[in-house]
Amino acid sequence: VESSGQLCLGHRADSKTLSYAETAVDVVYAGRYLTAGDIDASLPFDGVESSCNLKHAKAGLLTMPFGASFYDPRFQITLGPVKELDGKQLIFGQLLGTPGCSLHPLHWVEVMGTPNGTPREEIVIKACGECSAEECQVLLGAMVMAAQVDRTPESQVDRFGRTGHIHGELEDAVTHENLTQVLELTEDLLGHLEWACKKNMGSERDRRAGLFEAQLKSLTKALKKVEFKAGDIKGYENRLALDAKSQLGRAKDLEESLVRVY
Repeated sequence: VESSGQLCLGHRADSKTLSYAETAVDVVYAGRYLTAGDIDASLPFDGVESSCNLKHAKAGLLTMPFGASFYDPRFQITLGPVKELDGKQLIFGQLLGTPGCSLHPLHWVEVMGTPNGTPREEIVIKACGECSAEECQVLLGAMVMAAQVDRTPESQVDRFGRTGHIHGELEDAVTHENLTQVLELTEDLLGHLEWACKKNMGSERDRRAGLFEAQLKSLTKALKKVEFKAGDIKGYENRLALDAKSQLGRAKDLEESLVRVY
């Protein structure tokens, strides 16, 4: 969407620059989507129209509502398939994998989600802009760049597969190189779940229990993979493997607590 591109670069209006930089991610629903880009200013752009029939079938898609007479700068990034957005929003991009073996930042954003969507910590877009042609070729690859020029009609599967990056379960993102990062993330999420499950859930406790169970299941799978990979490299008595084992014990205790409470 051209208007969103201008806001990535910085749009001058009334002697000030309007940009997505320094704006907050203000809604995060784990496994569904996040919302960001709320710019507190009047924007001289037309509303978004759509002739796109792509489906919100995977995580990592950039999407925004269409059909309004005014331009709303807010956008969503899907964190899983979100069928209820089909036919209501325009998919205008998708995430690229970061070079190297680091854990994708979207995993950190997702674990900040809560049942009501309000992130448990502040999440801010620190920088934005436009990739140069050289950067695009590095990220996408020469064959994909050539296919875009060719304009050959693509299926949804082909189009979604361009980037080579699929945001999915944390377990699938674990590599030998990012074990420390994954353990930092799981420690943060585990601490939050332990705290949250001690609170009085009130009338929404069943719905919240379902969310906690889903997060705990994902966390446990990731920890088992970390323990295996860490042990595979250095033996099962190394620090990373022992940290993973300790967290798995806490996760098991928390699972038993959920059974007793709910």
